[in-house]
Amino acid sequence: MSKQEKFVPEFEDRINNPQNYPVIQNEDGTHSTHRMAANYDEDTGKWYVYPTIVNTGDGKLFQFEDTDEGNYNALKYAILSGNNYAMDKESALAYAKGGYKLGTPLDPSLEQQEGDFSEDTLSTGYGSLDSEFGP
Repeated sequence: MSKQEKFVPEFEDRINNPQNYPVIQNEDGTHSTHRMAANYDEDTGKWYVYPTIVNTGDGKLFQFEDTDEGNYNALKYAILSGNNYAMDKESALAYAKGGYKLGTPLDPSLEQQEGDFSEDTLSTGYGSLDSEFGP
């Protein structure tokens, strides 16, 4: 990768091209593709935004459990794999709460056509959207 090229995490392509990837069917009839989270990592001293649903590389998605431990494991996986963005706290929380969808096929403000993809399940913090972890 040249100095001019910016690293783009794998989940970004799934946001912009959801038709090319599988989804996880939820019990309520909706589907999930990312379930984004934002957390502070004490080891690195940074805030990260990352998916808790990850592409396994074999055409399948893996969903980390929606628990403190599951979100922690997803964070560590994201850091090791590079499938994350490091951001300041406010930006990370806003991105995970739905900012990642803006201007993409997942954007709920865009008129949804039959067969379009939407993402209904979000997570931030080690358990809830209102969690406050880190400085």
